[in-house]
Amino acid sequence: MVQIPVYAFTGFLDAGKTKFIQETLEDERFNAGERTLLLVFEEGEEEFDSTNYPHKNVFLEVLDQQTVTTKHCRRWRRSTRPSGWWQK
Repeated sequence: MVQIPVYAFTGFLDAGKTKFIQETLEDERFNAGERTLLLVFEEGEEEFDSTNYPHKNVFLEVLDQQTVTTKHCRRWRRSTRPSGWWQK
């Protein structure tokens, strides 16, 4: 079984979650070029800006529902091919 790191960011409205995630994805020490899937369940006032990411392997998916199913995961795996995921 392949292990894939998952990071969940939660917090109050206007707590700075988007800014923190944006700065984390811009940091070369966090991501060495692996493909990253960013799932956004709720859009804040700020938007994600991928132009400052050191690697262009970050894929953004904005969700309009609160439930993630295995069907969603399979579709994202096929469309983004994140590092560490074996394609079948």
